[in-house]
Amino acid sequence: MNRPPIIAELEEVGVSLYLDEDDALAYRATVGAMNEQIMAAIKEQKATIIAWLKYDPLLRPLTDEEKIRLAAAFRTLRDRHGRELHAAGWDRDAVFDGLDPTRCEVAGDVPAVLGLFMDGGRLVAVHPDRLDLEFPNGVPFSKIRGGCLMGGTVLEEFLRTGK
Repeated sequence: MNRPPIIAELEEVGVSLYLDEDDALAYRATVGAMNEQIMAAIKEQKATIIAWLKYDPLLRPLTDEEKIRLAAAFRTLRDRHGRELHAAGWDRDAVFDGLDPTRCEVAGDVPAVLGLFMDGGRLVAVHPDRLDLEFPNGVPFSKIRGGCLMGGTVLEEFLRTGK
């Protein structure tokens, strides 16, 4: 599904649309950006906008709460685990997939490891070739140097064979 032109037009004037937890259309806007003309355009194309947002949820803007959780996750990883990561030869770009977490605007911008921390996951162990992590529900997985995430039987096979 192609991105509706109205999305880009709205972003140019400082309006970001997203679906809230009830799948209702919501927005964030710079002060004064939302006016009657924009509201009418959104209402006219509401079905198309909602369909597109449902089609690609990674393009939805991060909420203010998510941005706060993202900043906290970054600080946790940097402050609590920074020395351990550095000692094992990991650098910031290797852990964060080369993205600057302070510039994340949409859900798809959030590096996987930071997303895990945002949701209450944790770093279990640091190795030169992988980071052992744990989802909030206790399920283990690893980030392999080079960016790959794996868990379950694929992770078990990697740990056993190194491939």
